[in-house]
Amino acid sequence: MNRMHHTVCIVLAAGRGRRLGGPKVLASLGEVTFAQRIRSVLDEVGIPTVWVVRDPEHARDLGGTVLVNHLPDGDMFSSVKVGIRAIHAQWYLIWPVDVPLVSTGTVSLVISSSYSGVSAVQPRFEGRRGHPYLVHRRLLTLGLSNGAGSMRDVFGMGFPMRFIDVQDEAVVLNINTPSDLRKAMEFTAI
Repeated sequence: MNRMHHTVCIVLAAGRGRRLGGPKVLASLGEVTFAQRIRSVLDEVGIPTVWVVRDPEHARDLGGTVLVNHLPDGDMFSSVKVGIRAIHAQWYLIWPVDVPLVSTGTVSLVISSSYSGVSAVQPRFEGRRGHPYLVHRRLLTLGLSNGAGSMRDVFGMGFPMRFIDVQDEAVVLNINTPSDLRKAMEFTAI
């Protein structure tokens, strides 16, 4: 069975980006926005995409399904909930928009890794957990029914999880501040 045909990517892009100076979905590295970089990788991988944003105008040119997180102070988990309640899939690739430099190869590896009996797959770089990660619907729905308030709560429920060690440092490069953005620019120049 090809897992990609049962997987939907939920891009978490509803944050205000206060520390960065504006919505991260609109932030760019050079001429390309974070969202455009992610869109390009997902197009290459070939899985449907759901953009969870605060303002639908922020995702109008990105393709895929656009959903709005109406919670003014909603966290990333609130956006995950918006996505899984609206779109039914067996597996969800959860990808925060502030981690835009992950390679196509890494995303393909996470999605296609063997996960018989596993409820989640997460990339790791040098022992540090990264993004995007793959989560089975049953784990997310069980987490919601048990009152989980974050993905950490969901992962802490004790279900089997697989870590994939990757050489792609971008899985741990979150861009939250102007300083992070400068580091990311240096990273892309390597």
